[in-house]
Amino acid sequence: MDRPAVAVCRCLRSSLLPWCDGTHKVLSARLLPED
Repeated sequence: MDRPAVAVCRCLRSSLLPWCDGTHKVLSARLLPED
């Protein structure tokens, strides 16, 4: 039986709390300094 991958949100910014929606990836990209 195949099940979709799910993860609990640890950054607390997800719109699907308590589940991760990938928002942390967008946040970390904004925080990285541009060269």
